[in-house]
Amino acid sequence: MPRRRRHGYAKVEGDAPTASLYVSGVGAALGSQPGDVRAVFGEYGEVTDLEMPEDARFLFVSFDTAAAASAARAALDGQRPAALQDRRLFIRFAARRRGNAGEDDAGGDATSAAAAAGHQPACTSRTGYVEVPGLRVIDDFLSEEEEQRLLRGDLAESSAGWAPGKQGMSRRVQHWMRSFNYDSRKADLPAPAPPPWLLDLNRRVEAALDERFDQVTANEYYPGQGIAPHVDTIGAFGDVIVSLSLGSSTVMDFRLRGLQADLVDFKAVHLKQRSLLVLTGEARERWTHGISDRRIDTIDGEVVERGRRVSLTFRRVLEAGDAAAEKTPPSPLVSFDDVLKTPSVEREHVRKVYSAIAPHWTHTRARRGILWPAAREFLESRPFGSLVLDVGCGDGKYLGTNNASIVTLGVDTCLELLEYGRTGEHGDIHARAQTAEGRIRCDAATTSRKRRRESPGGGAAAAEALEAKPAVPLVSPHEVAAGDCVALPFRDGAFDAVICVAVLHHISTRERRIAALREFRRCVRKGGEVMVIVWALEQPTTSKRQFTEPDNLVSWRLQSRYAAPSPEGGGGGG
Repeated sequence: MPRRRRHGYAKVEGDAPTASLYVSGVGAALGSQPGDVRAVFGEYGEVTDLEMPEDARFLFVSFDTAAAASAARAALDGQRPAALQDRRLFIRFAARRRGNAGEDDAGGDATSAAAAAGHQPACTSRTGYVEVPGLRVIDDFLSEEEEQRLLRGDLAESSAGWAPGKQGMSRRVQHWMRSFNYDSRKADLPAPAPPPWLLDLNRRVEAALDERFDQVTANEYYPGQGIAPHVDTIGAFGDVIVSLSLGSSTVMDFRLRGLQADLVDFKAVHLKQRSLLVLTGEARERWTHGISDRRIDTIDGEVVERGRRVSLTFRRVLEAGDAAAEKTPPSPLVSFDDVLKTPSVEREHVRKVYSAIAPHWTHTRARRGILWPAAREFLESRPFGSLVLDVGCGDGKYLGTNNASIVTLGVDTCLELLEYGRTGEHGDIHARAQTAEGRIRCDAATTSRKRRRESPGGGAAAAEALEAKPAVPLVSPHEVAAGDCVALPFRDGAFDAVICVAVLHHISTRERRIAALREFRRCVRKGGEVMVIVWALEQPTTSKRQFTEPDNLVSWRLQSRYAAPSPEGGGGGG
């Protein structure tokens, strides 16, 4: 079994100086670029190594001397360097691990290899399930012959039109029609008139998208070069941004951020040679896009080396008086911390309520064998050997369904209900539902008092059906875990299927509901299935529940025998 790779460095306790630093507040997960990190810390000495673990909000920087590391820590700890997106840095000393730390299974120095490449890239397949509204990629927009003509002409490496974009920018750029001012963040500088080939290409892009563009920028990227995460300036350019990739493919990272720049979602997109990237709506305004400055990408499981890539970006410049020019950036989304924070309405009217009514709940649900037919059919249709996650499993009444063929893991926030699921104290309702006799008995057990009163003999037939069977044994214990559906404690793609029954309507905000759905999708493997069942707003006219608006509080009548004794021990009466 492959070993889990450790970081090549570790924090050390105390303030004894070392030549390496642990830096939090920046990292690969936050879009930090290795080149920018090296530039900031390189002011205090020679940076000999940089480790940026994948999807982490920290990194390690190593200097040639402990004095250089001490100087960098003294100057930067608690500061917000502009080159690192004004993020506050928290810095501690670190040391290289000994032994096999940082080595891959072949015995090579994985830390050095990752540093040479920038940092180990995430595979595009890992974020394939993430949808970015307004993002579209048109493959093969140009033919190979057309691409080569462009790269041999004005876009050739030796072209005199190439120039550095701004001081400190490693890549070269060219502008036509309007030149982008990197200081004012507007296209307010003169630029050369477009050559005939660019006019033809611009008209072709306009026709394909039914849009108008009057500013084109070419960016040249060599292996190891990238561009920091950004949103093309709102108020300077129109609502559609288009980019054509020539010469080499690359992976572009899209990040959705909220307050305090918390990472809400992430998607790695493969931009093939000759593909046309189109950004509108949320992809244009809310999601940052950028390219990590590394030499390789991991595309659908395959490591691909980058080559010289030229991008042509087409935009429409907004003029003074244009209504869109007055547009301001959209307000930030809620922060990831806010999504994780349980609102008071959920704490008071969901979690506390379920904890209080757990014995009564499991008696009226699990013991009586009340299973939603669609949920049971979904579980019974799973292939042999499937691993299934039941989110919001409660007392675990679905955990035994089809347990001869599948393994189901339950997760819930209510510890009281989870205890029933763990011990199986609600009885083997699943065994009762496997035969015709069992189903009859279940039906008898779930017959309402009203139906029993109306039946001949005051429900004697139902009572006889219950008496006809011996006591039902307890179900076997199942694996359950405490966890929140908006942040499930499982790795990506761990399950063959996910089921969530009557849970999502307990989540009080749209952002938390979306976060839960994304977690379901994240935890299921590629090709797996997710079933979500919720109460419907539209109820049959015969239902005792009638809703006039989407969000409602539904009362629960707790029978006194299931109520917890009062703190004084009275238990009721008086």
